[in-house]
Amino acid sequence: MQFALAAVSAELGIAQQQPAPRQESLANRIVRMSEAEQIAYTNSVLDQGMQVDDGEPLGVLIRARRSLVLPMMERKIEEVLKSEVPLDLCSVCCC
Repeated sequence: MQFALAAVSAELGIAQQQPAPRQESLANRIVRMSEAEQIAYTNSVLDQGMQVDDGEPLGVLIRARRSLVLPMMERKIEEVLKSEVPLDLCSVCCC
C-alpha cells in the first residue's frame, strides 16, 4: 500500500513539474479555420483598417491562402479608392 502511495505521489510530482502545454497562436488557429471563417476573419480585419496588431495572423493567412485573401484585399483597396469620402487615416491607424 505504501509503495502504491509513493508511486502515485512521485507521478503527481512529475506531472506538476511539466510545463503547461503552449497555447496555439492566433495565426495557427486562423489557418486551421474553415474557408468561411477565414473569409469572415479577413473581412473583419479589412473593415477595421488592418490594425498593426492584426499583421502577423493576417500575414500567415496570406501566405497560406493567398488565392483567397489577396482578391479580398484587392476589392477592399478598390472600394476605398472609389469612395467619395476619403479615408481618415488617423481614425484607422495609431496617429
